[in-house]
Amino acid sequence: MLSVLYMNVAKGVDMPIADVEEMDGNRVAVYVEEHALSTYPAWEPGKGTVPISVTQVISAVETWVKKYNPSYGKVVFNELVLKQVRSHNNKLYWYYLVSYREALEDGSFSP
Repeated sequence: MLSVLYMNVAKGVDMPIADVEEMDGNRVAVYVEEHALSTYPAWEPGKGTVPISVTQVISAVETWVKKYNPSYGKVVFNELVLKQVRSHNNKLYWYYLVSYREALEDGSFSP
């Protein structure tokens, strides 16, 4: 499998970047095409502000939830983490990993 990965990278095939994290007691796998990341603004810790603010991330998640699950109640955020991932070409990218849950009308939370 590893030799196939290197062979495909050498041929210029866009292999997805994979990152596996643990959040809220669950394993989360993140896959993204490297060419998609290359269009995002670069950022390095300690050298300027983050190109996408926490406020923008929260707004984007709320918009996404409303679009793809309109019956979902109020979004309550549990965790928001800025994560680093290294590409196949050894370039560093950053992304937000977000955990949220639904607040029900009675004030309780969905499982």
